[in-house]
Amino acid sequence: MSTFDVTARSTAVDANKAGADSFTFLPYFRSGAAAGIQGVATPPSAPARTTISIAFTLTDGRGGTEDVAQQIALRGPGDVLGIDPAQIIRRHPAPGTASASTGDLVHLEFDQPDLPWMFTPVAPVGGRLHPWLRLVVVPTSAITEEVPPAGPDLPSAVVVPARELPAAQDGWAWAHAQVSGTKLTEGTLARHLGTGAPQLNLSRLVCPRRLTANKQWTALVVPAFEAGRLAGLGQAPIDTLDWAWGATDTVTLPVYDRWEFATGDPLGFEDLARRIVGTPATPDLGRRWVDTSTPGSDLTVTGTPGPRAVRGALVAPMPDADASGRWEEASVARLRDRLAPSGGDPVVGPPIYGGAHLQRDLVPAAGQEPAWLAELNLDPAHRIAAALGAAVVRMDQEPLMAGAWSQLQNVLAANAVLRAAQFARFTSSALHSRTIAQMSAADTLQVTQRAHAHLDVDGRTAHGAVAASALPVAAGSAAMRRLTRPLGRSMRFVPLPDRAASAVAVIADGDAGTDWVVSVPGPMTTDDSGLLAQAEAGGGLTGVLDLAAGDDAADALVEIIQALPTPDDIRAFTDGPELNARLDEVLTLIALGWRLAQAQDPWPVPAVVLARFPETGLDPFDPGTTHPQSVIIDGVFTPVLEAAASRWDGRFEEFRWPTEIGPDRHALAPLWREPDPRVGETFDELRCHDLAEPVEPLRPRLDIAALDLAARLHPSLTVPRRTATRLPNLAGLLGRPLDDLDAVMAAPEFRTPLYEALDRYDREWLMPGIAAIPAPDMVTVLETNGRFVSSFLVGANHEFARELVWREYPTDGRATSLRRFWTPEPDIEPLHALRHGSLAGLADPRFDGKLVFVVRGELVRRFPHLLANVARSTNPDYPVEYASQPVRTLFRLTLSPDILLVGVDLTDAQVTASDNLSPMPPQDAHWLTLAEHVGAPRFGLDEEPEKPIGNPVQRDALSWKHWPPTNDHLPATIPKDLQVQPPRPVTSALFAWALFQKPARVGYRVASLLSETGG
Repeated sequence: MSTFDVTARSTAVDANKAGADSFTFLPYFRSGAAAGIQGVATPPSAPARTTISIAFTLTDGRGGTEDVAQQIALRGPGDVLGIDPAQIIRRHPAPGTASASTGDLVHLEFDQPDLPWMFTPVAPVGGRLHPWLRLVVVPTSAITEEVPPAGPDLPSAVVVPARELPAAQDGWAWAHAQVSGTKLTEGTLARHLGTGAPQLNLSRLVCPRRLTANKQWTALVVPAFEAGRLAGLGQAPIDTLDWAWGATDTVTLPVYDRWEFATGDPLGFEDLARRIVGTPATPDLGRRWVDTSTPGSDLTVTGTPGPRAVRGALVAPMPDADASGRWEEASVARLRDRLAPSGGDPVVGPPIYGGAHLQRDLVPAAGQEPAWLAELNLDPAHRIAAALGAAVVRMDQEPLMAGAWSQLQNVLAANAVLRAAQFARFTSSALHSRTIAQMSAADTLQVTQRAHAHLDVDGRTAHGAVAASALPVAAGSAAMRRLTRPLGRSMRFVPLPDRAASAVAVIADGDAGTDWVVSVPGPMTTDDSGLLAQAEAGGGLTGVLDLAAGDDAADALVEIIQALPTPDDIRAFTDGPELNARLDEVLTLIALGWRLAQAQDPWPVPAVVLARFPETGLDPFDPGTTHPQSVIIDGVFTPVLEAAASRWDGRFEEFRWPTEIGPDRHALAPLWREPDPRVGETFDELRCHDLAEPVEPLRPRLDIAALDLAARLHPSLTVPRRTATRLPNLAGLLGRPLDDLDAVMAAPEFRTPLYEALDRYDREWLMPGIAAIPAPDMVTVLETNGRFVSSFLVGANHEFARELVWREYPTDGRATSLRRFWTPEPDIEPLHALRHGSLAGLADPRFDGKLVFVVRGELVRRFPHLLANVARSTNPDYPVEYASQPVRTLFRLTLSPDILLVGVDLTDAQVTASDNLSPMPPQDAHWLTLAEHVGAPRFGLDEEPEKPIGNPVQRDALSWKHWPPTNDHLPATIPKDLQVQPPRPVTSALFAWALFQKPARVGYRVASLLSETGG
């Protein structure tokens, strides 16, 4: 039944003439520079290369313009040596096909829609454009010689008779572009052909060869022009577009691509679909008869006579009521005893499938959980299914193990780290117990000093705890340890009996750290006049400011100078929070002294007072007692001020007075009413911040016992923490404690379903009895057997876990690596978690008891991508139309060479509830439909005409007799009997429309396939 209609796009520019239900065909498509090729020259007289004119306007930054025109040379067919294989997206028939249809035309699809015309150096004429390459098909036996490449990067070549090739001048008819969609506007067509929508467009080469049955063929992609042929052979190309063949009896053609296939009987999809016979499933389908009366292992069994019916993965959709070959309870009890471990030496016996995953070495008693473990291991039918799973694993054990090892890259590296950590923890613990655990508090503090910065103690590091105490951090340094060790040089001055105690006392007094805090000395003042001391005590600055020239002023100036540090002293001040406070005091003294120094000149200041400052140039033993004002200001205050400015930690801003000078801080303002210009310049350039007064808190003595260093540094804590930094996500990923250093137990997982492996091992266990159906082309319906699948997967995981352990894989032997049978979705849960329920409950209900349609025949072999769906019809007169109610497809499996399995979310009860097999199918009846893939179009003709030749014919009825080949190739003319309405120009798009084969569908009433099953 035809389902799609396709009409041709007759020209490359008029979208209104294009219409199709699925595709739009274009006779050619060009983009880029090739779209600009113009002219009327045609092969074979046209040149092998062409040029195009381009013009544009240049604009400079000043607004000036200039028109530029240029001739651009384009590459032609003589410049091509091959094509990118990635450009080929489909070949029909597929390479290696053994029974291709003789009614189809061989074709090749490219990803780029303009590739066949990209290097053609001429413009289209009348909607026709010759491609620069051709697809030819010749009998494999007709190839007389295989020619190796003539040089690097050149293709190989073949020698074939020219009579086996299509007409060289007809290439325009057998290349076209295709766009998804119909009745496209110009804008939509441009978007579908653009680079942003590669899935919507392609180009195609078609070979017009008429294939004959039962023959081996070779398809070749070759150059269409002589220039390309010579270039591919490594010869100098010619300058004209001569055809690549036609002048000689044989021709040597370079090959851009090739593939081989064979033809079978002259039957198409519709013919093969009509050969499919609906075969209802019989009760024996899906069962194999097995003699279980002699199971081995010294077991004697009794039961009902006859072989046991063992159901496979796919069974007839009916209950299994046959009781033959079943064991009596006594035989089951003997098997249970045989599976129990012996009290003496180990005895090799039948395995308990799934027992290792559950850590059970006994089969549960009746009524105990997990019931499925007893059901599987005590029923011979289920044990057979489990043994099949084990056999499949043994068959594929090498690729399975290779896949398991490939999943271990990171796990092996992590386990190497964990094993090294285990060794480090063991050896370090012994060392810790002999050394650190035996040390005193002081020794422990010193020896472990380098680890303090990494050791947490109640929210801060051990280093921080020591730094906040009265014990300096440097007391635990290596230099201090060398300095204070009992046998060191510094201890030789200590009496021998007291050396050990003296060394310890440097660090600790018992469990308390030694107090190294020294009181900070008071301000740098003298006791001569007490003026500064009075100001510091809160007495105000009036006594200093009101001094006149005389002895009191000289005494005050001497006191200030004696209180000042020298520039070298300032430069040696220790960095720290107290630095700015000391500099603040220095600046205050300078301000006071500078103001006093301006009161008179000279000053009676002894040389011994001023000689401390090198810039004065005085000798302390100079007997002089009077010195000029300039010596005091330039030699004392200015150098000290500059030294203080060099040590200040920020830019100097507005000078402010510290409160410790006295409460009347604004009383110093008169000091600057008439400042020395040098003083103003200095303080304008050097202005200081107003800093908060540092407060040095009282540092407590260090409680070394509270640090608990020996316990916190025990390897049982430190090694896991160190390991966690190398494996940061391990604990969270595996959900285990941080101090767990056991090796990671890996659990490899495979997403490949095992149905294919069982099919390779023995197809009769996948679909028992399917080979006995006599019809070679048939369709039947089975259903999935959840008990078999569950038993099979348990046995497969049992065997694979044993193999992992045997190969020293890092696992605990409980991994459920093989959980998938039908699809990449799991069919069972991990076995170690299945501690309740029956065997029937193990299987995923999404896949248990669902209908599976089995299609066998030449149709599947020739059309491996055919569409198979189940739907409820909405139109009883046309049940296989697309406007139906589809049933969800669970899986679609293809088994070599000619079997298709289609599982759907449907049960036999649902089918029989909507269809009672009345003569006329009800509206809601379920149908299985087989259809050609709409995304893989075919081109060809029917083998035989439906009507006598000479009558008007629709394109769907075109046959080879309507369009007889010439020299085994279709001519580039439309048959006169073909009705083309409305008339269209004869282009390659019209040929594609005429030869397009509509996808066909065939339907089978599902209820009829269940009619003999009691369903």
